Amino acid sequence: YLSDINSWLILLIVLASSLVLSFVICWLIFRILRFSGRRLDKKSLYNVAIKDLEAPVTYFISLFIAISSIDTVPLSDENAVFPFTEVASQTIQLLFRLSLYIIGAWVMMRFVNIFIMIIEELNNINTENNLHQRKVATQLQFIRKISSVIIVVVATSLALLEFEDVRKIGAGLLTSAGVAGIIIGFAAQKSIANLLAGLQIAFTQPIRIDDVVIIEGEFGRVEEITLTYVVVRLWDQ
Repeated sequence: YLSDINSWLILLIVLASSLVLSFVICWLIFRILRFSGRRLDKKSLYNVAIKDLEAPVTYFISLFIAISSIDTVPLSDENAVFPFTEVASQTIQLLFRLSLYIIGAWVMMRFVNIFIMIIEELNNINTENNLHQRKVATQLQFIRKISSVIIVVVATSLALLEFEDVRKIGAGLLTSAGVAGIIIGFAAQKSIANLLAGLQIAFTQPIRIDDVVIIEGEFGRVEEITLTYVVVRLWDQ
């Protein structure tokens, strides 16, 4: 029983040991993965994916283990020499959970990017007679952007729900969501219309990535299709 040991010291020891252990485990796992891809080109999809995932996955696993280990520490033990107050213990756990949401969103974005890279590699646009590849590239570009927005919104929502006052506000907002939706809809007609137009362009594809177009007499190619606008690269750059 650790009642006679300083709670802060216990916390530091537990956190340091869990973080070091998790970092070592993740380092070994990714070391093995990098070693298995040593014969491949550094720019190969496998090596790029390992490189992109190493940092966010390591931080996520380390933070998750740290949060789990905190539950074993008597943060508010009244018999400790310098016990945590309830507010202090809750604040520490809250900060770790918020960090976990942020890093979790980072990990999800990297996984989405890797998935899209795999599809792009299977549908190389730099080929002759590449109509199908350009269709896929147009859709993937939109999916990448919309998935990033969704991930950020979900992570932000989960983080905000950690605060009790925000939860109360959220419960109140649900009762007036219909009225609020109508008001926002009228206020943001143009933005919503642009967003829906971007979705329609991505999947019905009246234009595609790398299509040749003429706009106001200017010749150019479709370079990017975003959520709300299209970028055309003109002949004179």
